[in-house]
Amino acid sequence: MKQNQVCRFNKYFYRELYPNRYLELCRAIAINHDNTLIIAAAESNIKVIQIILPLLSQQEAYPATRTTQSIRQIEILKGKHSDFVSSLMFFKKTPSMRNSFISGSDDNTIIIWSPLNSFEFTIPSKWEVQCILKEHTNSITCLVLLTSSEDLIISGSQDKKIKFWSPPSTQPSLSWTCLQTIEEHTSTIFGLSINQEGTKLLSCASDFQILVMEGSNKTQWNIRQRISVDQWGYRLCFINNHVFTFQPIETAPQLQGSAHIHIFIYNNRKEQYLKSKTELVQGSGQYEKE
Repeated sequence: MKQNQVCRFNKYFYRELYPNRYLELCRAIAINHDNTLIIAAAESNIKVIQIILPLLSQQEAYPATRTTQSIRQIEILKGKHSDFVSSLMFFKKTPSMRNSFISGSDDNTIIIWSPLNSFEFTIPSKWEVQCILKEHTNSITCLVLLTSSEDLIISGSQDKKIKFWSPPSTQPSLSWTCLQTIEEHTSTIFGLSINQEGTKLLSCASDFQILVMEGSNKTQWNIRQRISVDQWGYRLCFINNHVFTFQPIETAPQLQGSAHIHIFIYNNRKEQYLKSKTELVQGSGQYEKE
């Protein structure tokens, strides 16, 4: 696609995705495994939107759905969450969970959604609730999914707890249960990040702590390091097993994302992550950068 075509597509996409952007607050967004679907929070509802890319050849995966439009709204999922949706995440690797997704909300619940008509080379048109997870006692603030096997959901909450959820091996979409709860943070947990191998987990909270945990999908996760920071933050992210980034907030009362990213590198001799340097990034005042 040529550069001018990209610009026209992006402008159209922005207008249509958020036609009432001053009326509905969007706090989460996610894209599916093959970049054909977007889910976007619209306060307590979830909008499901199909991405229709330009027709490139006669061998397109979805020829019947290709039109001159860039996107179209498929469905609005209403009435299942009773408060703002704060987190969204697609399953991407598990064939039986293709186009299923997870939502977390300020109503303290996590919902797993599955398409009613999920077939290869077919865009689903309807979704239903498969499972509701209700053990948190305050708002869900962040979610991560074990990327290697997608059979572990990890949630952070305003109730100061990190919970690990897993399904029975025979029915990955049903009956997820809480396997473990970590209660080492003393205030709201804002960020979680899991490494690509699914063996290390990071968390950050407004208690000025970053926790480094180790484990695997079906075994106990244990805290290996506590990092004290001068200013708490909303987000952190593994770059690889040896490097992660952390974005602190600006000084109170702004509570906005800093224009600086802190980089932590694993020290083999000390067997812990140490702050290496701080990088200036474009766009200060944002709530998150990932």
